[in-house]
Amino acid sequence: MAEEMINEKDFLDSKTYEIGYLLNPLVAEENLVTEVNNIILDTLAKVGATVVSQNEPQMRKLAYVMSRQINHKRSSFKDAYFGAVKFTITADKIEEIKESVEKSDLIIRFLIIEASRVSEKNIARNPRNNKITTEEDDTNSPLKEVEGETAVDVDDDKIDQEIEDLLAV
Repeated sequence: MAEEMINEKDFLDSKTYEIGYLLNPLVAEENLVTEVNNIILDTLAKVGATVVSQNEPQMRKLAYVMSRQINHKRSSFKDAYFGAVKFTITADKIEEIKESVEKSDLIIRFLIIEASRVSEKNIARNPRNNKITTEEDDTNSPLKEVEGETAVDVDDDKIDQEIEDLLAV
């Protein structure tokens, strides 16, 4: 019973995070999945994280040369595999994830951020106006009605005249 209460509390306290990483370009393409599993996904599993989504690593040219010390030797990288994993976990486990990923010689650099609330919802792009809407939106209107307020008709000519008057001063 107490264990169920702890798990429920952890679930309620959990947040969604995303780890973006740059993986050493010397890793063979056929070993990418294995290395990501060993470094990132196994670490997340050990601390009890739930993986929400994953972007497979893809080779990218870096904006600038990055260097990292590997086996007492400084190495520089112009290219790297970039990947990301989104997961949910309680905030107290983030430090443990950081420490584990930092130990890997194959990770050049990584960043863990708290994912925004919008990214946790189902997001769709409206093909007509190319605007992003979430499942909570019930209209395609960019304006939302505020409860207790009434809509006012806007006269464009009157607004233009008021702007001209303000600029003339």
